Amino acid sequence: MPKEGVSAALSPLLDRSSALAPKYYSEYALGMERVTATLDEQTLAKIRHVAGPRGVSSFLNEAARERLARLELRGLLDELDATHGAAPVAVRAEIARDARRIFRAR
Repeated sequence: MPKEGVSAALSPLLDRSSALAPKYYSEYALGMERVTATLDEQTLAKIRHVAGPRGVSSFLNEAARERLARLELRGLLDELDATHGAAPVAVRAEIARDARRIFRAR
C-alpha cells in the first residue's frame, strides 16, 4: 500500500517485505535530501564536539529550522510594525532587557 505523498511507482521500494534490500529501508531517509555544505574548520570542529561525528546532519538540520523560525518571526514582527507602527523606544529597551535576562548564556 503506497504511503501518503509517495508516487505509486515508488511504493514497491517502500515495502519492507519486498526483496529489494529491505535491511536498507529507512523511513527516516524519506523526505530528506543529501546536500553539500562548506563550513570553516573551527565551526565544524565545534559542531562535531557537541553533536558527535555522526550527528552533524541532525545538528545542522535543527540549526537551520531554528534560523528559519527566527526569520519567520522577524517577518511577522516587521508586518506588525508596518501595520501598527513600531513599538516606542522605551518598550523596546524593556523587552531587550527582559530577553537578555531570560535568554542569558548558561
